[in-house]
Amino acid sequence: TYGPCWDDFEGLTAAIGSMTFNGLTAVPWTPCDPDGMEFEIIFYEGDYGGSPGSAVATYNLVAGTPDLTYEATGLSYVGIPGYKWTATFNPCVPQMAEGWVSIVSDDAGGCIFAWQNSLDGNLNAYRPGGPNGHDVAFALYSCDGGGSTAPPVDCYIGCGEAEMTAIIENAGTHDEVVDIFFELWEWVTDPMVGTMVLSDQIDNVAIASGDTYEANFGVYDFADSGVYAIVIQVPLAGDCDPGNNEDLFGIGVDCCPPESFHMPDPQYPDGENNWYTRSVDVEITAFDPLCPDPCLGTSSGLKEIHYIVDGGSEVVVPGDTAEFKLTTDGVHLVEYWAVDNAGNVEDPFTFEIAIDKTAPAVTLLYNVYQDESGGWKVDFNAAASDATSGVSRVEFYIGSTLEKTDSEPPFDWSIDWNKDYKTQTFKAVTYDSAGNDNEDTVPGSEIAKEINAAHSSHSSTHNAHPRTILNQQPRSR
Repeated sequence: TYGPCWDDFEGLTAAIGSMTFNGLTAVPWTPCDPDGMEFEIIFYEGDYGGSPGSAVATYNLVAGTPDLTYEATGLSYVGIPGYKWTATFNPCVPQMAEGWVSIVSDDAGGCIFAWQNSLDGNLNAYRPGGPNGHDVAFALYSCDGGGSTAPPVDCYIGCGEAEMTAIIENAGTHDEVVDIFFELWEWVTDPMVGTMVLSDQIDNVAIASGDTYEANFGVYDFADSGVYAIVIQVPLAGDCDPGNNEDLFGIGVDCCPPESFHMPDPQYPDGENNWYTRSVDVEITAFDPLCPDPCLGTSSGLKEIHYIVDGGSEVVVPGDTAEFKLTTDGVHLVEYWAVDNAGNVEDPFTFEIAIDKTAPAVTLLYNVYQDESGGWKVDFNAAASDATSGVSRVEFYIGSTLEKTDSEPPFDWSIDWNKDYKTQTFKAVTYDSAGNDNEDTVPGSEIAKEINAAHSSHSSTHNAHPRTILNQQPRSR
């Protein structure tokens, strides 16, 4: 084991996706083949300060693999050739304002790594006990493709073809002729490793100071959900701010529509036969699922909810929740759907809420007559109606005793008169299909008076056929 070699860094503005550094390999001062060497690269946050502190990320890489490549630089130190190493970190190193990096090599054959302190020119190799941490040659690169994890998403689009255009501005004070380089990366094939799917370049573009140039890179079919990124590079030698010559734009492709559901309050009808007998609060909630699945998916997030009640005007509510109240009697038809930030529209869903808060109407009518034997009969009729859910049944009572239930019009009931009924109350209770009820009563004393009056005036008359002595009309109540 040899090392560690280390040095500080500061001023980072992004996560670290890769790192290049220079160094030579020797046993101990005889050149050796670096292929297969094992490296441990550790990133720490904050100043070194003589204490290792806490590691933020640790990577164990093998030279000669895609994660740790090397190439000869043509430079040497005391006859030992130097190499430029490129380490790719997967996942990326989290963003830190400042920190330091340590490299430790280990090879069973004795091949060791010595870090060089310059990318070119007069090279020095550092060993333990030497001047570690002074002008060590390395560069850190932001996490933007080529083996790194997916970048943050700047905008979302739906699946399909989209035109890719970049606006290049010459913010400097001199007219320039530049080459514009374009790359399109995707993290759909492997969400942890970026794959370049398209590259292009436009050469010798003249852009005057303060002017812009619209660079068009054609149309690409974003057929699959996932994260993509466009990388634009406009290198310019001697630029005083080379950082603004490269830009990465993250694209989230969301192919799946959102999903929504509704919840009434009360959750279940409080009346009979799926009818509510009170006003109903309705809440519609929507979410945008990770598409195509939770492990590989991309979600653009919920934009808004649309709903229509009883064929009226369409209502649009931003966000993931919409609330409204249904108050009037009737069967209400509600249609709703959600829209995500990528423009995907959910298939509409419909449901019904049936409300009947109004009791049915009822009037108890009666007819009194004599039959062939001279006995007195009373025919009752409940004139019942309900404008919303309809009449379900009528119950006829003498006092508190249920005598008959009738579920079909005309809701009739007949009795043989008994003188004891004059102290009773006759009642019709009407129910609608929602379970609301109403009643009307006729006192037995009222019927007895009619019978007594008819009996006195016709005491000497004997009819062979029944006759009506009273045909009651609806009474004001």
